[in-house]
Amino acid sequence: DVDSQPVMDAPYTVYRMDSEDYQLRLQPRTFTESLGQIPGVLLQKTGHGMTSPYLRGVTSQRVLLLADGVRVNNSMLREGPNQYWNLLDSFFFNETEVLMGPAGMQYGSDAIGGVVLAKSSLPARGTGEGFEWQQGVAGVRISSAEHSWSEYIQGEMALNNLWSLKLGVSKQDFGELVSGDHQHNPNTDYEQYGVNARLVRWFSEDERLIIGLDWFDQDDVNRVHRTTQHVDFNGTSSKGSTSDKYRFYDHERGALFTRYELRNGSTFIDEADITLSWQYTGEDYHRIRTDGRESRRHTAVDTLGMKLRLQSDTSIGTFTYGADWYHDEVTSNGVNYSASGDPTYLIQGQVGDGSTYDLFGVYAHHQLPVGDRIDIHTGARYTYAALFADSVNFDGESDSLGGHWDALTLSLRVLGRILDDDLLVAFAGVSQGFRAPNLSDATRDDE
Repeated sequence: DVDSQPVMDAPYTVYRMDSEDYQLRLQPRTFTESLGQIPGVLLQKTGHGMTSPYLRGVTSQRVLLLADGVRVNNSMLREGPNQYWNLLDSFFFNETEVLMGPAGMQYGSDAIGGVVLAKSSLPARGTGEGFEWQQGVAGVRISSAEHSWSEYIQGEMALNNLWSLKLGVSKQDFGELVSGDHQHNPNTDYEQYGVNARLVRWFSEDERLIIGLDWFDQDDVNRVHRTTQHVDFNGTSSKGSTSDKYRFYDHERGALFTRYELRNGSTFIDEADITLSWQYTGEDYHRIRTDGRESRRHTAVDTLGMKLRLQSDTSIGTFTYGADWYHDEVTSNGVNYSASGDPTYLIQGQVGDGSTYDLFGVYAHHQLPVGDRIDIHTGARYTYAALFADSVNFDGESDSLGGHWDALTLSLRVLGRILDDDLLVAFAGVSQGFRAPNLSDATRDDE
């Protein structure tokens, strides 16, 4: 499904990977590396723990990631490849759908090159016979080339036919990477772990309330190619300065959300998804130069989100409509230390300190069947974005800045079923994408 729509009914190129692909066929090292198996997706690795997927040639701020419906993109994402998509647990989020191409009408800002929907499977509903242990899964992944050891354990249980619970824990230790011709790459080791939970309150088979908790921590990811420990690939030389001893990153992502889901409704509303979410994204950057100078940066983004999606099946087609709003609160600071240890406190960190960012959208989509074989899809979305940064470095002086942007994005697509049973379908269409400037565009002050 793409937001509850069967893949073969979507007038887009859509790829889907299920839990069997993840656990048995791919066994990916990280969530992002699993995407490299999809046609049209290329992976760029700035470091051993920093993989950024390119969807049809674009990445970062121009592709959108959602994890169980929670928007992972935030206003801190910088231009070009970045590492933040690595903060999903591939053992827990083991179903993925990738929609290729501009999808600004459905998903708003950033959905220019495509959308990745990372999903976890819901625990099954109980039979109504008291406490039931449903299933447990444990796994170990070992890789000699990266000297890694990964382990995870998950369990599902139910209480009567009212409550279901799924818990998952994972831990991964990566040693120093060994590349071609037995080449060792020093200081490429790091570790990460994840904790995830889904609690479901069932009202019926078609109506439920989901409470989700995610936490993922990544420690000591070194950007080795910018340090003296880098190893040049066969016949090449590193770009730029390599005068640093270390460039360490620590990352954290936490999410807490609740979503009401309705399917096969008996009123005008046939389907409904109402989501409230909180997300935390943290980054700590530690740079040590060979002359003894140090730099530290801390950036934290708290995101509140609300999302509404409704669907109504009528005699003149299916209407899908809704709204979403996300609000970022950003803290960003830093300090530089001289070789003798004297500190200089900075006006801002990676982006402007004391910043807020709001992203609002409202949309409507209409699917009109024409006979049994043709569907016409039309849709529109209005997006509004507003930015304010309290402390920004203007040539050594602190000042504030703000701005706001909006856009109307439209979509017209036609899908035709050439063979019965969806054995062959074809589609054509025109869609728009839109990306509002974010805090990184407006205030970033490092590289």
